[in-house]
Amino acid sequence: MDNTVKVTIDGREVSVAQGTPLIEAAASAGIRIPYLCYCPGMKSVGSCRLCVVELEGSRTLVASCARQAKDGMVVRTDTPRVEAARRFVVDLLLSNHPKECLSCDKSGSCGLQDAAYGLGIPKTSYPMKDPGYPLDCSNPFIVRDYNLCVLCGLCIRVCESQSQGILSFMSRGMGMKVGTAKDLPLEESGCDFCGSCVSVCPTAALMEKGRQTRGREWAIERAASVCGYCGCGCETVLNRVDGRVVRVESPDPTAFLCARGRFGLDAYEHPERLRKPLIRRDGTLVECEWDEALDVAAAKLRDVRESAGVGSVGVILGANATCETALALGDIAHRALGDARVGSSARPYGFAVLSRLEESFSDLSVVATSDDIEAASVIVVAGADVTADSPAVGAWITRAQQRGATLVALDSRVTGVAKRADVHLRPRAGALGRALALLAKALLDSGGWDQEFVAARTSGIDELRSHLAQAAGGDWEAETGLSADALAEVAASLAGAKGHVVFVVSAETDDSAVIEGVIDLALLSGCAQGCIAPTTITSNVRGHFELLGDEEASDVVGSDATRALFVWDDDPKGRTFSGSELSSKLAALDALVVATSFMSDTAAAADVVLPVASVAETSGTRVSQEGRVRRQSEAPGTDSMSDFEVLSRMATGLGTALPWDKAEACEQAVATVLAAHRETTDPTSHRLTFPAHSAFGDVPEGSADRPTLLVGGTAFHFDDGLVTRHSALTALEIEGDLFGMNSEDMASLGLVEGSTVSVASDAGEVDAVARTLDSLAPGTAFVPRWSSNAKELLGDDPYDPACMPQHTSVHVRVVVVGTVQGGE
Repeated sequence: MDNTVKVTIDGREVSVAQGTPLIEAAASAGIRIPYLCYCPGMKSVGSCRLCVVELEGSRTLVASCARQAKDGMVVRTDTPRVEAARRFVVDLLLSNHPKECLSCDKSGSCGLQDAAYGLGIPKTSYPMKDPGYPLDCSNPFIVRDYNLCVLCGLCIRVCESQSQGILSFMSRGMGMKVGTAKDLPLEESGCDFCGSCVSVCPTAALMEKGRQTRGREWAIERAASVCGYCGCGCETVLNRVDGRVVRVESPDPTAFLCARGRFGLDAYEHPERLRKPLIRRDGTLVECEWDEALDVAAAKLRDVRESAGVGSVGVILGANATCETALALGDIAHRALGDARVGSSARPYGFAVLSRLEESFSDLSVVATSDDIEAASVIVVAGADVTADSPAVGAWITRAQQRGATLVALDSRVTGVAKRADVHLRPRAGALGRALALLAKALLDSGGWDQEFVAARTSGIDELRSHLAQAAGGDWEAETGLSADALAEVAASLAGAKGHVVFVVSAETDDSAVIEGVIDLALLSGCAQGCIAPTTITSNVRGHFELLGDEEASDVVGSDATRALFVWDDDPKGRTFSGSELSSKLAALDALVVATSFMSDTAAAADVVLPVASVAETSGTRVSQEGRVRRQSEAPGTDSMSDFEVLSRMATGLGTALPWDKAEACEQAVATVLAAHRETTDPTSHRLTFPAHSAFGDVPEGSADRPTLLVGGTAFHFDDGLVTRHSALTALEIEGDLFGMNSEDMASLGLVEGSTVSVASDAGEVDAVARTLDSLAPGTAFVPRWSSNAKELLGDDPYDPACMPQHTSVHVRVVVVGTVQGGE
């Protein structure tokens, strides 16, 4: 059915899709209509009246952003009446807009300035009034100058679309302004500093802090790139002046870009950023030139390879490295270093889950994209704290909810997404696997499962019934903390979804019952494609998985055969709990070469340290957790050496050469490997297999001496925090080594906010400052995964790349050392 309509605009006939706003229809014909309150991707409200046009048959002017095109419409955009209306609007706005345009950092991209220029208005004809609002520079990211606000409301609307809703109009008449509840500063209002308000603001009322005087708008060069933090792989636009990144934007101003992606690149201008190579002389690391560092690094690795033989050299690849770096480093490991063993820190971040999905569905087409999530009718988030670990996923879920999707959260914690959920089931900590099993049983018992799909496309339904019957044995309500009625309510939602269900789970989970449970629930719901979203906390886990394959994670550091290590953008010592043991292993190496952005615990023990280029300084590709291949661009004119150049010269120093003479050729090789991995088959049957009862039936119990379950997770900083802790983002992290407890548990121990406690586990004991975290379930405590508290308390096992702090939990004893009267 043809849904196009024909509209005549300024004498030109235009064919557009029915429902297209007139402002967009005009743009398709090359006719630009000025505006302030309009933004593609958001519902128009027509409040600024700058985009008014004449519509044949209408007695009044109409807002072209809010009126949809209909067949046969005749529109005029440049009549004297239209111009007079626009001049009136701009003239009034300028009378309350005291900024001098020549000194304004938004000059050249200001909507009001552009409209005034187009209408030929040099200054207001009305008496000028300065609103007199104080400049708000109190937070680390956004400058608010409401003297320049035109009350378009875009910041309010985009804030609502990103599920924050902290901005609104305050007062009325000439005193109206945009503000937060009780006019609190942004950092006290609940703002997560995604910066979407800045991206849509048409004037300089909202600006990035630090953007001032760093280059005029017309001097900015823009390059498409990708965020290098979490696995969402958000597209970005790097704004550069003289090779320096002065701002990070999203290609779509309404798209979600979290604080890390928008404001986190300032880390690479930090004074502690490594700019020159370091080499160890007389026991001390000192700066040297690139030629010397690369020659010495290659010579040390080559000498160990020749003297100690095959298997003596190990390579560790950081999870955030680009696909090209992974491919080139793998080539060096196998051809130049004599089949050196390669360990990737990406493995524990999701290889096991991706492998299990690929095994069950034959390929990764089962992985849900942002489009799948936003189009779902039911979304089940099982144990994934997406607002902390994968912020963009939280935004996609919000959009789905705004379209009417039902959100179900299964988590013992009250996470950000759980707060917005329509149904929040809180199983006991550690009982998520059994909770999923019981939900599957409730779905089967209800008869609402997709029996036709299961019969045609799956096998193992009888075995699954047997497993679930076993899971439901005993007092499972007491064991999980969930009622039969609550499970039946969620099962009814799944039954009514008719296949449009997406299950969100952390790719880092080490509980096989969780991923098995999600797989079986998806199949029982009639889903085999685009229905499971495994979230990753590092940016290129999916890329490493597709390039390297799911080989068993090798303990490169812990092996006695390892005599030398080449570590690329990773800190195995800093990200494990066995610091003392690993220190002795690193000290015993004959050679240690480390490439890193900042000095790390591992780099401090190195013979040679090579600076790593930032996301903005080296080209390459990353694969997002949803499988989209993203390309990052290289900044011209920087003094950093690209990853490809460093590895190419290392290969030469090791007596060989990379198979590619240019970075572009390596990118093409990556594309070929990814394409081969993605050759799909269409399996006729998927196996329903729940793990044995023992795998999800036993929730670890504490003891009278150590009753509290301590878990490690993400507080704010991604990965090991090495980059984000060198940026302004540290302002969003709770100060000190966070030790969080539920308020009920705090009260039972006689603790108040800021009390000092002694925390002891089998691994160690620390003194910590207790903080209230009511997102936790009673009986549990929390530490950030990479904090010193985590390293002391969560374990002292030898280094194991398959075991990460995210999944480590231990029972601890918490004893009051000192309290603060009345709290902090």
